[in-house]
Amino acid sequence: MNGERSLFCAALELTSPTARAAFLDEACADTPDSRARLESLLRAAAAAGDFLNAAEPHAELPGTRIDRYILREPIGEGGFGVVYRAEQEQPVRRNVALKIIKLGMDTRAVVARFEAERQALALMEHPNIARVFDGGATAGGRPYFVMELVSGVPITRFCDERKLPLAERLELFLQTCRAVHHAHQKGVIHRDLKPSNVLVAFADGRPVVKVIDFGIAKATHEPLTSAPALTRQEAIIGTPAYMSPEQIGLGHAHVDTRSDIYSLGAVLHELLSGTPLLDLAALASASHPDVQRAICDSEPAPPSRRVAALSPEARRGAGARRSCTPERLIADLRGDLDRIVLKCVEKDPGRRYETTDDLARDLVRFLHHEPVQARPRTPGYRAAKFIRRRRAAVTVAAAAAVALLSIGFYHTQRISAERDRAQSEARKAAKVSELLTELVTAGDPFRTPSPQGTLEASAARVRREFATQPDVRAEILNAVGRVHLRRGDHEKALPILTEALAAGREIGRLDVRLAQTLSDLGVLRREKGEIAAAIPLFEETLALRRQLWGNDHNEVAISLVELGRAHSSLERLEQAEPLFREALAIRQKVLGPEHREIAVSLGDLGSILWQKGELAAAEPLLLGSLAMHRSTVGNEHPNVAQALANLALLRVDQGDLAAAEHLLHEALPATRRALGETHWRTARQLGNLALVWRKQGRFREAAAALDEALPLARKTLGPDQPLIAALSVERAQVHLAEGEAAAAELLLREALRVQRLSYGESGWRIGTTKSVLGAALLALGRIGAAETLLVEASRALPSVPGPRGRETQPTSARLAALQHARLTALPR
Repeated sequence: MNGERSLFCAALELTSPTARAAFLDEACADTPDSRARLESLLRAAAAAGDFLNAAEPHAELPGTRIDRYILREPIGEGGFGVVYRAEQEQPVRRNVALKIIKLGMDTRAVVARFEAERQALALMEHPNIARVFDGGATAGGRPYFVMELVSGVPITRFCDERKLPLAERLELFLQTCRAVHHAHQKGVIHRDLKPSNVLVAFADGRPVVKVIDFGIAKATHEPLTSAPALTRQEAIIGTPAYMSPEQIGLGHAHVDTRSDIYSLGAVLHELLSGTPLLDLAALASASHPDVQRAICDSEPAPPSRRVAALSPEARRGAGARRSCTPERLIADLRGDLDRIVLKCVEKDPGRRYETTDDLARDLVRFLHHEPVQARPRTPGYRAAKFIRRRRAAVTVAAAAAVALLSIGFYHTQRISAERDRAQSEARKAAKVSELLTELVTAGDPFRTPSPQGTLEASAARVRREFATQPDVRAEILNAVGRVHLRRGDHEKALPILTEALAAGREIGRLDVRLAQTLSDLGVLRREKGEIAAAIPLFEETLALRRQLWGNDHNEVAISLVELGRAHSSLERLEQAEPLFREALAIRQKVLGPEHREIAVSLGDLGSILWQKGELAAAEPLLLGSLAMHRSTVGNEHPNVAQALANLALLRVDQGDLAAAEHLLHEALPATRRALGETHWRTARQLGNLALVWRKQGRFREAAAALDEALPLARKTLGPDQPLIAALSVERAQVHLAEGEAAAAELLLREALRVQRLSYGESGWRIGTTKSVLGAALLALGRIGAAETLLVEASRALPSVPGPRGRETQPTSARLAALQHARLTALPR
């Protein structure tokens, strides 16, 4: 019966009686009884008319509260769901889009498809794809999810209203291609690309594309949901005017990423010519077989021919909306753009562009007046392109003709090589995609750890299959090494990332893979305490990324952040702060007002100000970082745990130990859930909680936390790590508080040795350890040795709030106690 219910819902959406009958013919060919029941239900629904809908078109009215969201008004509606504009109240106030299944549509099939959309969107992290913030179920059990509210208009309407010329339209379309390419890399096919799902809005004064509505997305490598309802035969899924031939059939097993390329071609056709690829009006009332024939059999006319076939008035209108004459428009479309569109909408998927990136590259070639892959590369065509690009250099007379022939021959050879390289790249890209899919790291190895055997097998397979292709080895070995790095497994990460770096340098040209590997190795070195060795790696990464991307790109911001963290670890706060501020400015410019990376930058800048002693300035940044992390990645992400810890340490130095403890009681279990019991970050959170308990006088609890943290850190990180030294100093403080000075001395001397490896002889960390060691020696009666250490500490520790000054006042008290001890030791 569930199957009949799904068929009933699908048939109910077909308004044409002919289309509905054709659908039932095919869906119920072998089940006449089922067809009879469905027809009876459909007749009853027709007789009921709008009675039920009139009573309650949607269950939710403006003002309805769902969890922390208040619905305001419906802004969109599909076959199964309704989208509302809603106001989020906690933890930040903002407008969002909330999508919820319609009443009566919550069949197994629809819920499965709805859940697939939510999962598909959750995989995406791209500035041109609408983000998912949250999800859940209503009190009645209907699922919903919360997305970024995109206040944009369809790309075709945006371009027409602003009379954008072809070049500017193509620039916007390239943003669309990059978004879809990102989805394909995440293993998701959109399957319903059309102008109304490609919105354009202004951000920082620039038009930005947002691809929305992954409601009928299909995973390329594995199901987004295990529900079988997604794979059953069902009604037409998608919008016929933009649907590929392989998608129009009742079964979708053969739909892959090239189906989206077909849809992109249909959108591009309409964007360029102002006319749809297929007759939308005819398709709306056509039967299913007629729709199928139109898509599968009819040969689409190229954009230039469609414009030329318009009436004179319509041609003038099409040209005016593109800021040119009709004649100029037809001339610009004829040739390369016609060929690009027709290659996208080939009936045979094998004749289309292999990837969305290939389509984008061809459009860039067109914009740069270079030969495109979609067009036969005759010598005359290449020569014409060459002249177009170098018009000023081409002279008249016989000498120019001779030169042109020579250059044409050279250009033919070069373009042929480019073609061969492009085909090779496509084959390699398919292999890379296959291997990266095996890693199942999504965009975040924190959240989806891969089985250990898969990582090792992938690395071995790369070495075997790509021995002569350093670019592929660099990319996949870097991915494997990064997973080990995110897990805190430094010993496994180091040789793989080192091998990836060697492969990256072997490429012999400016390459994003080399920059990524340098960055990851820098992070590894910094986490191992080899901070001085990390800095040149980060500096080289930053220089490479500025060359690759310019200054306004998030990859540049990432390098600024990593370099800033290295300087911060060495207490070079004046060098770190401008790096963090530049990174934050870049991210706010290119990522919009709210993004997980912006939350990271807020936290970094807040931490620097906290270390400098500017607690009042640090507080709003750390609060903002925590709120934005919660809203962008959810409460279970390790970034949220880190933001909680940052804020807790600020509260410690503000004297609010109760608030600090409350924050850390949330941060520690969150870290354990996200990263596991054995990750070094878990040890660090235990150390933070021990600090609070020690300051509260709860020495037994602090000792227990540190006795758990220290073995964990030693096992995970190995010896000579700054974190182990910091935990040892904290444990020594507890020993001193409990009168165990000898045990404290042993820990402090080892901690000082380790810290000198990373920090040298200066800085507040060294000063703090010397001060506590001086206190231990003083307690043991070794006044001379204690005095030397305490005097050195007093010189190193500034009188500022925050971590640098925590031991300043205790150091002064210890020096006073030392002087008192000297006086009492004098003979009377």
